Amino acid sequence: MGRRLRTTVPALPTLLDPVLPDYNVLEAKENEKRANDAEIYNKRHGARNLEPLVPGEDVWITDARVQGTVLTAHNTPRSYIVQGPQGTLRRNRHHLVPLQTNSGVIDADEPRVGGNPPETTAPEPAPPVATSPSREVHTTETVWTRCGREVRKPQRLDW
Repeated sequence: MGRRLRTTVPALPTLLDPVLPDYNVLEAKENEKRANDAEIYNKRHGARNLEPLVPGEDVWITDARVQGTVLTAHNTPRSYIVQGPQGTLRRNRHHLVPLQTNSGVIDADEPRVGGNPPETTAPEPAPPVATSPSREVHTTETVWTRCGREVRKPQRLDW
């Protein structure tokens, strides 16, 4: 801890003079330790940077639960200015979820490039399901469980 323990044992006068640590070396060690701790934490918890958003992109604002449009990136890290129904908002990237666009999805109404219409086939009928005797519906007073076991009520319940 840097402090000499008090004792009745005689000591040299040079050991009684306080010696301060080199703060540059101490700061370098602390920064290295913090960086190593951050790297281990990020690896263990799967932390990663989110993809940056493009101005004009539609996003879902999670805390307001509304849809908005990104206007521009803010000068603070990972923050964006978003236009929503309430007005303009500044939100962190963590609170903005990009909405799915229909780019790359072919509509069924549009003809394909190449002229051939998509082939449509009727779905095949499902094969008939064979029922086991234990699953049949019984018309008697007996009650059956889903697995086919007969439920017998205890005699003490009969009055």
